Amino acid sequence: MPIKNLTNIEKMLNLEAGSLQKGIESEDDISVELPDLVIRTKEQEAEFENNLDQQFKRKYDDGKEKGVKDLINENIEQFGITLDNEKKTFENFAKALEDKYKKEVGKPKDKKLEELETDNQALRQNLESVQSQFNEFKTETEHSKKNLKIDQEIESAIPKEGLGIDREDFKILFKSKHQFDLDDNGKILVKNKDGDIFKDEKTRSPLEVNRVMESFSSPYLSKQKGTGGQDDGLGTGGAKTSYDKFAQEMEDKGHREGSEEFQREYNNRVSEGTMEL
Repeated sequence: MPIKNLTNIEKMLNLEAGSLQKGIESEDDISVELPDLVIRTKEQEAEFENNLDQQFKRKYDDGKEKGVKDLINENIEQFGITLDNEKKTFENFAKALEDKYKKEVGKPKDKKLEELETDNQALRQNLESVQSQFNEFKTETEHSKKNLKIDQEIESAIPKEGLGIDREDFKILFKSKHQFDLDDNGKILVKNKDGDIFKDEKTRSPLEVNRVMESFSSPYLSKQKGTGGQDDGLGTGGAKTSYDKFAQEMEDKGHREGSEEFQREYNNRVSEGTMEL
């Protein structure tokens, strides 16, 4: 009985189209070379992301605790307060300082006490600064994690063979023409330069990176090649159109960036060599 979804399996493994069917039908032994991939189930992927989150959280919590203790150690002697190392938290320090002040109630407020109150205010401001710095670190870490996931998805979607330009240059070109974000479930959303999400024309569901890459990379896979692999000279005459002018031209015709008609015309012009890349 034939396997119905061989094509999808080949795409998931980045195999050449038809290679699995050829192996099934062949009477000879055939070796299928698998790319360097890490394949996870949905449960394994969720566990992997959870482990990353826990790792970043531990670093954040450990760093925050150390920063607070260091700050208290720098100031505790001048207040005449003693705290065990494990009790050196902001809350315990503030409570000890409050207890010390309560003992001074009824006594004349001398210069030393005023200095202590000033120092206490300065300490609170320093602690707020430490908290702010750690919040910035957490935001930067989450941003780096997001960019890493997007880069890995793009790398996986770039065709392994047949590109007319360097893979890294092609990756830069692809990223310059699109915007990327994550939805609430961590799925990558691909947008055009106006911020509109690429969607399936029939289901209106967001297109995955490999679907957008399929359409975008098509003109570069057989760019300006004729019979025998020789350059057939397409598009070498006449001025080339910039991307911005092309986008404005299509907008005037009622075709927004990201629509099927926009992408189809863009691919045609790239193939003809009339677009600036």
